[in-house]
Amino acid sequence: MNIKEIRKYKAQLKKIASKYSIKDIYVFGSVARGETRTGSDVDFLIEMTADASALGVGGFQYDVQQLLGIDVDVVPTFALSREKDEEFVESIEAEAVAL
Repeated sequence: MNIKEIRKYKAQLKKIASKYSIKDIYVFGSVARGETRTGSDVDFLIEMTADASALGVGGFQYDVQQLLGIDVDVVPTFALSREKDEEFVESIEAEAVAL
């Protein structure tokens, strides 16, 4: 699945996001770089509202997997500040594409 295909689901993704108090959705990783292969998952970076529950990450992941029919990984933005691998954080921030 590429970024163009994911954008076709933008309205549904935004609806799922609002259900879990997620205000912004970004795609990063192989999809954002245009390097997907058969079996590639989709990596999402999400920004949650102040009143969001951490359980919303799992709910969003499950609902999006059901929608897209492929595996997805979800990273909340608050986790980036706790990540010790600075290169990993920098690569996410550099390649993230907003939906």
